[in-house]
Amino acid sequence: MTQRTKPTYPALPVDPADASDIAALLSVGTTDGAANTNAKDVTGNKVDAAVTTVGTTKSLMAYLKGILNKITVPGADATANGFVNDVAGNKTDAAVYAAAATKSLMAYLKGVLGIEVLATGTFTTSSATVPADTGRTEGTGYWKGSILLPLTGAAAMQPRYIAGFAVTTGIFTVDAENPFTAATGTVAYAILRGNVGQTIPTADGTNNMMIGHVVGNKADAAVLAPAATKSLVGYAKGILELTQKCTPAVEKHIAGTLWTIAGGPIRVDAIIGRVSTGIEATAATPKLQFTPTGGSATDICADSSTLSGKAAETLLGVDGVKATALQICSDAGIGLPALSAHMPVYLGTGIVTYVADGAAISTGRIQWTLIYTPLDPNVTVT
Repeated sequence: MTQRTKPTYPALPVDPADASDIAALLSVGTTDGAANTNAKDVTGNKVDAAVTTVGTTKSLMAYLKGILNKITVPGADATANGFVNDVAGNKTDAAVYAAAATKSLMAYLKGVLGIEVLATGTFTTSSATVPADTGRTEGTGYWKGSILLPLTGAAAMQPRYIAGFAVTTGIFTVDAENPFTAATGTVAYAILRGNVGQTIPTADGTNNMMIGHVVGNKADAAVLAPAATKSLVGYAKGILELTQKCTPAVEKHIAGTLWTIAGGPIRVDAIIGRVSTGIEATAATPKLQFTPTGGSATDICADSSTLSGKAAETLLGVDGVKATALQICSDAGIGLPALSAHMPVYLGTGIVTYVADGAAISTGRIQWTLIYTPLDPNVTVT
């Protein structure tokens, strides 16, 4: 078989002027050129400056650089404010805690997070009341008033008030009245900013900076006069100490002590006896006496008329004049003003006694009540 030979053709002549035009069209345009004649003018030059606004003289290269500048992460803590990425910031921006004209959202978010989340760690001891992290090195009491928040486990996301922290053991003591609902487990936790005003001040503290200082401590002493360093608890106790009080009823139908007054004087507003069990036929004519501390007994009232046959709910009372007989109401259950017509009287420290004059009461019973106002915060009546 005969092989065919490839034909050859003569070269075409080239016009030097045409070749020059083609080379010019394919070359790179001038830097930041404003021409808009050829494709190279639209395409641009690698060194064209970035642009971020639309115009009629900029290249594709310039526009692409501008777009990249808008989406590229700025440098850490950059102060530029030209693009959205400047406002968003850099992951390594430092936290800021005050508003400024040059800080990023990342910096502000870090600041907020740093204020709210004070520390994180992992419990080394699991407990519903005293979980611990032996890796903590802050001083004793450092975290008191903060909030402890397990992040996982049976008590996850249960914020609890930290009542105490011990550096030697790493123990967090949570509010005893509001512990975790289950043992925390040895899980991750966060310590959150607490409300300092919830911290209970020391007893009788004189600070006046937080609401807790104003409210006070349950152990604050009663106060009876306005001052610039006393708490609401102290004033409330003072008011209660000097408010009219009523003793629990004391049963007494035979001779003996009714009440012991200690700590200071009292104003006696009424002494009322109530026959709780009807009195049998008897010539009982009792009275009450007061014996001051270190002194001798003195009548508070004179002997009553006979209590023979007095029905249950009959009321007896001290008139307030010691020479006047113990008053007896004629109608059971009704107390007339004569029961305490000349009260109050005032008594110092000592004892009030029931004196069984006349004859003894066998089956009847009398319940006695003292209504009084303390004249000293240290008064007790028992």
